[in-house]
Amino acid sequence: MSNLVVWNILGTLILQVLDSMGDPVETISVERQRENHPLIHYLDLRLSQALGVQGSARCPELEKKIIELKNRDPSAISKLVRKIIRDYYSERKNKFYPKADSETIITV
Repeated sequence: MSNLVVWNILGTLILQVLDSMGDPVETISVERQRENHPLIHYLDLRLSQALGVQGSARCPELEKKIIELKNRDPSAISKLVRKIIRDYYSERKNKFYPKADSETIITV
């Protein structure tokens, strides 16, 4: 449910960051799946960690903290979201395209 909070409050910013990264296919994917996209779930988790939100009442507390930070320092929330999105795609890239082990021998 807190992924819906993240999407409702930060959806426009998320799409702007994705646009700036230059992958329109991914931007469209996030826009279509909205709060159900894995990126939004990842943002939910990482924002909760960054803002110190835990427990069963996480959703309203996360909403409160995001709104407070957005109002107090819009550039800070923007930088945080941008970093989390870059981390997500970096982790995803490494997961799907792992570096070859130095012991791997390729024969032709």
